[in-house]
Amino acid sequence: MLPSSPLPEPASPQSPSPRKRLPGQHLVASVLATALLVAAFAGVFAFVVRGAGNTPNRLRAASGPFATSTAEVTVTGTAISGSAPSPTATTASGGGPGQQTGQVRVTKNQDMRPACVDDTAPYTVTLLNVGTVTASWHVYIPAVVEPAFIGPATGPQPLSSPLASYPYWADVKPQDGSVAPGQTASFVMTPRWAMPCGGTTYHGAVQLSFPSGITQPDIPLTYAGTGPARYSKVVLVSGSLTMTQPCPASGTAPAPFTFAFKNTGNYKAYPSIDTGKDDIGLHHWADIQSVTSDSPSADLHWLYPGETWTVVIAPSSLVSCDGPIYHTYVYISNAQGTQETITITDTFHS
Repeated sequence: MLPSSPLPEPASPQSPSPRKRLPGQHLVASVLATALLVAAFAGVFAFVVRGAGNTPNRLRAASGPFATSTAEVTVTGTAISGSAPSPTATTASGGGPGQQTGQVRVTKNQDMRPACVDDTAPYTVTLLNVGTVTASWHVYIPAVVEPAFIGPATGPQPLSSPLASYPYWADVKPQDGSVAPGQTASFVMTPRWAMPCGGTTYHGAVQLSFPSGITQPDIPLTYAGTGPARYSKVVLVSGSLTMTQPCPASGTAPAPFTFAFKNTGNYKAYPSIDTGKDDIGLHHWADIQSVTSDSPSADLHWLYPGETWTVVIAPSSLVSCDGPIYHTYVYISNAQGTQETITITDTFHS
């Protein structure tokens, strides 16, 4: 507020001046002092106005799914049944079907997209409560219906269907919990079988409950494979599908023979070798003498992409000549969910 009268003269006497005072000197000093006060007041007022105008920008910069204080979250709209206003929608870190709203958000692994050729592995989903009340959560995994695994439209399927005994695509630990305001909570999803390609997506949801008067829709969870579809292709790379050996001398076993097969696909296969369908009495017509791999880390259970197994078959001395046809079968469970068979025949001629 501006002064109503000129400022009074100082109480102490002024030092004498060698110069003569000009008329109206007191009036000029009073006007100058008043102008200085007005300028100072205007500067303070402008600083306050600028500071107030910048406050929303600072709040907006601190909002989003990673805000740790309710004071840092920009809010819009009106309160629900007396609760605090809902934070503005933000996109969750780690990928998601779209923008999220509500008090609880998924900040990690809402929409999982592993490569189709990767083996299944557990992954962690993280929730963040940006609201003002504690939320209870439950992870819902629906049962998978059988038609999802049938027909070419669904693309390659697991090596064996798990639906007969367990129709759920994932296990969740823990499946229930709570998350306090400003805090996070996590749970681990463990997929139960191999990743499909060709458009199949598995679904789940985080179901939420709050104190009376607050609601929030379920948060969707998705899981689907990406990239080239997995497949395995096992082919014979050495030896012959049709073996012919000289008839051995009586009581003498024929010479062993060798063949090799390789997986030329991009995903592992499960082979098994059988010589037991042409038994001679209580004996097999031949035994599997050895199976070796060209991979130093092979476990001889799975045939991995690019890996070759070499098999040595030792016929029995009980084989007959000039007539019977003996068989060695290589059964392959492939990544496409089907069975293939490589059949090798062996005959003995005198």
